[in-house]
This record gives sequence, structure tokens and C-alpha cells, in this order.
Amino acid sequence: MNSVHPGITHTSMMEETCRRDFGNIEAGLKVFNGLQAMGRVGKPEEIASGVIYLASDEAKFVTGTELIIDGGYCAT
Repeated sequence: MNSVHPGITHTSMMEETCRRDFGNIEAGLKVFNGLQAMGRVGKPEEIASGVIYLASDEAKFVTGTELIIDGGYCAT
């Protein structure tokens, strides 16, 4: 069994969190971008790419993997 562990990703749910906790999307993005080693939050398609890889024949011998797709968040 494999698993995908996404980091902070720019979705409508994240935008709602930004509005609620920071007053608006731009202010929240500034905070969340600052937490990332790459300087920005992820895009849904970047997370999807990892899922597609694990579901593909290219990963047919990959087992027990925790695929962390977080833009370096865990590394900081």
C-alpha cells in the first residue's frame, strides 16, 4: 500500500481558510507561501501528478511508499 501526503495546496478550502483566518486570500497566501521551502504553496495538479505516478505502470514495483508532496515543508 502506498500513500500520498500533500502539503499546503491552493484549493477553494485553503482560500476559505485564508478568508477566515487572515481576512482575505492574498494575506493568507503570503503567510502560507512563507512557510514553504519553495516559497509558494502547491497546485492541485502537482499533487495529482504524484497520484497518477503511483497509479501508473511506472510504479508497479513501488510498495509501502509514503509520497510526500509538500514543496519542502517537512524539510524546514
